[in-house]
Parts: sequence; C-alpha cells; structure tokens
Amino acid sequence: QVNEHEQAVKALKAAVRLRPDYAEAHYSLGASFYQWSEQESVRKRELLLLAERSFKTVLRLSPNHVAATYNLGTTFHRLSKFALSVEILQLATSLDPSNEDAFFNMGASLWQLGRMLDASSAYRRTLELNPSKADAQYSDGLCLGAMGRAEEAQERFSAALQLNPQHADAIYNLGISYAQLKRYKEALSLFRTTM
Repeated sequence: QVNEHEQAVKALKAAVRLRPDYAEAHYSLGASFYQWSEQESVRKRELLLLAERSFKTVLRLSPNHVAATYNLGTTFHRLSKFALSVEILQLATSLDPSNEDAFFNMGASLWQLGRMLDASSAYRRTLELNPSKADAQYSDGLCLGAMGRAEEAQERFSAALQLNPQHADAIYNLGISYAQLKRYKEALSLFRTTM
C-alpha cells in the first residue's frame, strides 16, 4: 500500500506543479500524505509535516476550505501541536458547526492541554450532533472523572457501554468511578471483566 501512496503523491505533485494555484490538488496531496502517515511508523512525522504544509497552502489559496481546515487541525493534533490544533479546529467548527469529528478531535486536544472543562464541552457538543458516538461518551467520562465528578463520569461510561458493550476502557473506567463512589462490589465485578 505504501507504493500506492507514493504513486498518488507523485501524480499529485505533478498536478500541483502544473497548477500551483489549484487548491483541490494541494488538498488531495495533503490528504495523501496524511493517509500515508497512518501506515508509516518510521516516516510518520515527516509525512505529517508534508500534510501540514499542503493544508496550509490550501488555506492560503482558499481560506474557508472546510475540509483542509479540519484536516490541518487533526494533523496538528497528531504532531502534538495541541494549542494549534484547538485553534484550527475551532475555526473548522465555525465553518461547519455540524462537524462532529472536529468537535471530538478538539476535545482530544483540549484534554492533552489539561483543559478538562473545555474538553468536556467539546465532547458534549459532539454528542449533541451524534448521541450514538461511544468514544465521545467515554472521553467525556474521562474529563468528568479528572474533574472529580465521579457520579457524572459513571453515567458517561455506562452510556458508552450501552452503545458499545465491548468498550474495554469504558468498562475499566466505570470500575474506577464505582470505586470512587465506594461501590466496591460493582467495581470489583467490572475489574474482573477486564482481566
């Protein structure tokens, strides 16, 4: 599959050379670098930096390009540039307020920055857009737990498990929230489930 990515990148680089002002060619090039980075461990950072550069070029040519804005924010997250990720994903959500993935990824970057209340708000917005997203329920539970709100965290972990009964992290963290609430039998039962 790496060969397919190399061929796609080669063709898209040729397209960009022919039409350097064509935003969609730059976008496709950035998307190809990003997808390639998901399958490369050795060159991952290099490929993400190339994706970043391509998405920035798109936004210079077409400042309101929704997909490039979202993908640049996600690229920043994967590069551990969390503050930039939040900034760009906020822009993405203003351009497309229905983009649940932008809110979810913004929550992940806010979590990395230690901004639990803001992360929780982003996850809740994700859930308003898609109530069946188990990972958003789970992630909001983590935020609530980190803020010492064990009962609310327990509700989120339970909701995640209703949506995905095999969500091992939700099972484990539900057990932790039960222990924090001094519901030890339930906690022990869940911990046994994860072992």
